Order: sequence, then C-alpha cells, then structure tokens
Amino acid sequence: MTREKKKHTKNIILMSLICISLVMAIGYSALSSNLKINGTSNISSDFKVIFTNIQEGTKNGVKSSTSSFTNTTATFTVDLEKPGSTMEYILTVENQGSLDAYLESIEGLDEANGTAPTYITFKLSGITRYTRLNAEESKTFKVIVTYDESATEIPEESKQLTLTLNFAQVSGEIPDPEPEPYGNAVEYLINNKVEDTVVDGGNGLVAIDNTGEITIISSPREYRYIGPSPDNYVYFNTYSGDEWTLIAIMDEIETLLNLSKSNEECETQKQQFIEGMGGSLPEGTSLECRQTGVSGQSQLWRIIGIFDGKLKLIRNESIGDYSWDNKPSGTGSSTSLYGSNDWSDSALQEVLNNGPYYNRTSGNCPNGQNGATTACDFSSNGLTEEAKLMIELSTWKLGGTSSYNSSSNGLAQHFYEYERGTNVYSGRPTEWIGYIGLMYPSDYGFATSGGATTGRSACLVKELYSWNDSSYIDCKNNNWLYDSFYYQWSLISHAGNSYEVFAVSSSGPTVPVRVSIAHTVRPSLYLKSNI
Repeated sequence: MTREKKKHTKNIILMSLICISLVMAIGYSALSSNLKINGTSNISSDFKVIFTNIQEGTKNGVKSSTSSFTNTTATFTVDLEKPGSTMEYILTVENQGSLDAYLESIEGLDEANGTAPTYITFKLSGITRYTRLNAEESKTFKVIVTYDESATEIPEESKQLTLTLNFAQVSGEIPDPEPEPYGNAVEYLINNKVEDTVVDGGNGLVAIDNTGEITIISSPREYRYIGPSPDNYVYFNTYSGDEWTLIAIMDEIETLLNLSKSNEECETQKQQFIEGMGGSLPEGTSLECRQTGVSGQSQLWRIIGIFDGKLKLIRNESIGDYSWDNKPSGTGSSTSLYGSNDWSDSALQEVLNNGPYYNRTSGNCPNGQNGATTACDFSSNGLTEEAKLMIELSTWKLGGTSSYNSSSNGLAQHFYEYERGTNVYSGRPTEWIGYIGLMYPSDYGFATSGGATTGRSACLVKELYSWNDSSYIDCKNNNWLYDSFYYQWSLISHAGNSYEVFAVSSSGPTVPVRVSIAHTVRPSLYLKSNI
C-alpha cells in the first residue's frame, strides 16, 4: 500500500490599509497593517512557521506608530505626515517545525502598488520568492511603505493591500532565491551590505544611532562605514588627464601625500619630501609614486555613509593643501588678517563651489594669511559637468563649539550635536546650502572600529581631542578617515573666536586651528537620492 505524500503549505497574509485624513488643512496617510499566518487541515505540527518578533525600523516624517505580534499575527499602524514620508517594520518569521520550507510565491504586491493612489507604495525587503527557511531557522525581513516625495496631491481614498506569502515544504531541488529589485545604490547597500555588528578592529557598513553606537532598530539612525579599511570605494568624476600620487608606506599602511600630473613631477615631490625630512625617512617607511588616475577614468572616492536616503562621499585623495579662509580684515565676514571661520563666504568654499575646482580649471587658491594665494590647477581633476548633475544641492549644518577637550564635551557624539546646533561665533550662520563641503568631526569619530586594546565603545567615550593618547591609538589607527601625515580640514567652527575651525590632526586628535594655515582638503558631497 502506497501512502500519499502530503505537500505542507502555510500562508502569511499581510493586509495593509492606507487611510487619508484631513487635519488642520494638512493631509496625512495612516497605514494599518495586519500580518497573519493561516494554516490548513493538512498541515501537521511538523510544519510550524510563526512570527517571533516585530520592531520599528527607519522612519521619516512619521506622526505616530504602534506595533504588536502574536504567534500568528503581526499588527502595525503608522501615520505618514507628508510626501517623502516612509516607514519600515522589521519582522522575524521562524520555522519551529521539523520540515524545511521555502517561499513558493508572493501575491498581491504588484496589484496593490498599481492601484490608486499609486504614489503610496509597499515593498518587501530581505525576502524574495524561493527564499529558503529550513527547520529551526529564522528569517528577518522588512515591510516598507513610502509616500512618494514627488506627490503633489492629498489622497482622497484609502488604499488596501492584502499580501500573501505562500510557504511550502521543500521537496527536491528548488531554484535559488530571486534577486531583490533595487531602485538605487542606497537600497542596494542597505539590503546587502549592512551588518548587525562589526568586531573591534573590523570593517563594515553599520547602522548607528546619534551616539555612534551600532543599532538595528533605533530611529533616527544613519549608516556609516567603520574600520581601518572598509570596502567603501566608488568611482566618481572623470579625469581629463593623468594623475600620479605620492604614497607613503609605513608598516604596510598606505597614506596618500601629494597629487601630480606626471611621474616626473611626482618623483620631484618625492625628493623634496625626503629633503624636508632631513634627507632620510623614518625606519620602516618608504615612498612610492603611483599612477592613480588615467585620462578617461573616474576618480576614486569613498562612501562616508548614508544620510537621509543619500550617499555622502569624500574624495579618496586630497586635492592639495590650502587655507580654509584667509580674507583680509574688512573683507566679507573677516575681522582678522587670518580670515574668517564663516563657511558661507570662506575662500575655500568659493574654490570648491564657484571657483577653479568646481569649474575644472586653473586659478588661485588661498594659501596663508591676509589674502595670500598660490596657483592651483584642477583642469584634470575638478568637477565634470556630468558629475555636477549627480550632486545634491544640500543643507550643510554649520554649528560650532568652544568646549571640546574633555569626555563631558568632546566625544564624537558631542560634535554630532554641535554640528547640528546653533552655537556659533557672533553673526555666523548655522547652515549653508551648497554642493561641496568637508567632512565633520563626527564623521571621523564615528568611523573608528576600535581595536584589541581599546574597543570601539571605549573610543566613543574618549574625547577626540585626546585620541593621540597612547592608550587610545586603536581609535585612530583603525579609522579609515585618519591620515598620519596631514591635518585634514573639517566644516565645524570654533564658537569662541572668529578665525579658528576644527581639523583632524596627523597625530589623531581633533583640534581647532587658524583658518589661514594651509591644510589637506578632501572635498565631500551628497549624491542625489536616485543615483
């Protein structure tokens, strides 16, 4: 007698409702969702798929939200305030039976997104058709609802979504999971590259809260690359000529020093550097001229992180050493021969946003106090017209501080707050709208992954001013934004005077310096969200 083999199936049903209300003449969208697991009579206890958790994820423009779950139902409600609002929920489904399962089909998503109002959309992330869920395994995925930022009208009707995820028993070979559709680079990185944690001294892309701690559920949150050498390289902006870079190598760690247009020019810079060191290099250090840009190729940049749905980049190599500002006293906001710490009329800001770098040409760049300049040529490595179309016109926060040298006021999280605050020198603006800026001290502080001696958590509770302390060298050495040869300019100003801003020093600390001194410039920018 042959016993018929039963096919075990289980359905997960997601029902979502968008309700439109008019409150105080402003429309907002309310999403109410019920996620259910339903069984049928032929499903035995050996086939047991249940929900084990639901958490709120990233949210933007959310008026209120609630969530709860049982073994068979997950329920959540969210009010989306305006176009551009988004909400995600992180759900965990677990196979507590003894039979392996897989996601056989997904029903209802395309139909729901195709019905009016089409500018309110639903999306699943982290789970696709043929995703396997073996016995005693769990799977985390996201349900995301978005109110399209380009919407110009208030919805007049509700939107219903009934989404069914059909799980079936594994029997024989099943196809590989279907690839997840991605709308842009940000979605790809968030869904493929973000790690729940990174070991001390390691590398990776992580979600962090406003204290710098790694998190998977806190909101608001940002995504940042941390560690000594994360894989955060991207090609951006095309060369019209060759570029050579003088590179210092110490204990297998490479530091980029100067740019030149030929190997011959680079070799000359190499000899000048050695002469400046007294005719010899420190033991274990070597210099190398390497071609880093070829005409027609794109430049190498690095991703600082993801902020408000946009990638923030910083150029991998410096474009040279220039003053942050050096306007003579009485010119613009300057009341000192050193210049002004007002980025909105800074001489360097003009170079990057309206001068030689932005226009991909040659000219004069600030170098020294009282308006002194030096020749600068960006005809091969300035911004191309194509690159300009990819850069978002952004609001850069310009808050500052005059307190920074203790654990009570100088941590990376403190700088994060200062940057977004209103403490500035008298008359200085607290924000600026433009294309090209510089990194923030918090970008530097949050980029560390710590190390075996001093872990990342210990680095985050040590003031940046003291990161040259011998007990905290892991903080700087395992930080991809650190440069052991040069001071790097940042965007934040000293609130206690008119002529100092903060820079990341070559020994590791973040310190205030006069704006007229020539230091390393690494342009930073935000890419448009559709890139």
